[in-house]
Order: sequence, then C-alpha cells, then structure tokens
Amino acid sequence: MRYPRVTLDEVAARKPDLVILPDEPHAFTEDDERTIAAALPGVRIVRVIGKDLFWYGAWTIDALDRLAHRVHPNTASLFSGVPAAARVSTRAARNAPAIDSPFPPSAKR
Repeated sequence: MRYPRVTLDEVAARKPDLVILPDEPHAFTEDDERTIAAALPGVRIVRVIGKDLFWYGAWTIDALDRLAHRVHPNTASLFSGVPAAARVSTRAARNAPAIDSPFPPSAKR
C-alpha cells in the first residue's frame, strides 16, 4: 500500500475542524466531499491543488500563498511587504541555476 488509509470513523473520532481535499494524489470528487460532510457534520471542507501540498521545492514558493488563502481567505499574503523584485516565481526558480551546488551543470540529479 503506497498511501495510508483511514476510515471516516477514525477521522470523526479526531473531531477535526478542517478537512483538506486535494486533487492529487487522490482526486477527491464532489461525491467524496458530500460523504465526508455527512460523516463530519459542521466540519469545514477546503479543496486545494494537490501539488501545493505534495510537491516540494520551487513549487512551494507560490503554493504557500495559495494554501494560506484557501485555509484563511481573509488573511494577507504571506509575502506582504516583500518587494515584488525580491520574490522569485515558480517558473523563475525552476530555471535558475543552483547556487553553490555540489553538482556540475551537466550532472544528473
């Protein structure tokens, strides 16, 4: 088994305030959401991009704000007050050369 499995009863026993449903690695459906909502009355359910939770590295740069806004929609950006020039977008971070990398540019990582 690649991913852990829990039952709705196990989740309900923990009395969560929030359930996050990503679209990957398991694509939760509207039927899944209805089932979870019925089993956990009053719980807040938030759908998110799975990559924002499970991909690390350059993806995380932009994911932090997206996740913060999905979970706490009324909060300011995590990067409030950070000049735009100081931020690195995901695309730029992926294409940037590694700094102080122990690998030569042609080495496979």
